[in-house]
Amino acid sequence: MALVTARHISHDPVSNLKIKVQLKRITSTTVLGNIAETFANPTSTGQEIELMPRQEEAGSTEEATVSWQEKVLSQREIQLYGDLINCNTVRERHYHDIIEGMRERNEFHHRRIYTCVEEDPAVGDKENMPLTTRTSQALSYLEHKIRQARPAGRKQNYTPLQHPVQVPSSDVNRKSNHVQLVAAQRMYIMADIGRPRGLPRPEDEVVLCAVTMDTNHVLSITPPFDSTKAHSIENSDGDVWEYTVEQVVQEISDKDQIREQEVMEELFARHSSLLHNMVGSVFTDPPQEGAERVHVFGEIARAIGFEADNLFVNYSFDLPLGWCVEEEVEMRGLTQRSHVRETKSGQIAHFNHPFEMTLFNSTSKEEEIGGRPRLFVEVCRFKIRIIFEQNI
Repeated sequence: MALVTARHISHDPVSNLKIKVQLKRITSTTVLGNIAETFANPTSTGQEIELMPRQEEAGSTEEATVSWQEKVLSQREIQLYGDLINCNTVRERHYHDIIEGMRERNEFHHRRIYTCVEEDPAVGDKENMPLTTRTSQALSYLEHKIRQARPAGRKQNYTPLQHPVQVPSSDVNRKSNHVQLVAAQRMYIMADIGRPRGLPRPEDEVVLCAVTMDTNHVLSITPPFDSTKAHSIENSDGDVWEYTVEQVVQEISDKDQIREQEVMEELFARHSSLLHNMVGSVFTDPPQEGAERVHVFGEIARAIGFEADNLFVNYSFDLPLGWCVEEEVEMRGLTQRSHVRETKSGQIAHFNHPFEMTLFNSTSKEEEIGGRPRLFVEVCRFKIRIIFEQNI
């Protein structure tokens, strides 16, 4: 069966991610070659036969812990970027400087596990590489269709169509019209499982773990973190390897754990205080059973058809028997003055004067109350009288 991809939603900084990969050699064709050679040419002295591989023992283990987008050079990259002639980009020249520093410090040693990060030129070629060489671990139908779709991290020219649904549909139409692009960064933890000190070969480079982080804070890991489950892979010489992938979690001290708990409690208290201040603590009691509470929200918008200028509106509420209002609430009011303007629909005076009021009654029976509240409106004209005084 195909390897499963685990997806996690995390808002923590992805720079804190650390992955530990353990690679172990299970069987070696070099051991079998030594055994066959020994039995083909037996020793005549009767001395004890030492069954050791010529280059690397079976059961040898290599571990590596890498962080997010941490670059670990492979043997083939060391040979390629070690020569300045092969370095054309800024990233490749940076790798050349790292290799030169390793030469000065004499830090060269054979490491099988390396990484391929987002800035590498060949990171897109690793997307469809299988994570296993087992023939029984075939791709599922869904994974096969997903790999046929466009990679999410690549920039592509996309022009939306007026009619995205096309009948009859084809694979080309589905790829160009029905694939949602999400910006993401990728990283691959790889291994060179070829001969220990032979020339590096591209066919011996395999992907052990694929990690993707998109803009929706979705972290995709293939295969999932599991230190107890080993995945097998085989190189071109028939050597079988097993590897495990696990997340490195740094244990927090008791002091830091107590401090984190105090910070979370303080944050929760501040959030609760903010909500309390926004909502408040004074709430209106619901009306008694059988009573009514009416909230009136209105606006005197405009007056149409009046020829006089400097108009204002005088309004008042009339409450029949059984109705009342809150204390200190004005039941009448005046709008501002407005000039009359000539429009296509006639002469209009705009006011846009809002008002609101809360009315109560003690019973909902029509026979016990004197009707419904009414609003009286009076349109008035404001006159200015100028008096001249003259001293004789």
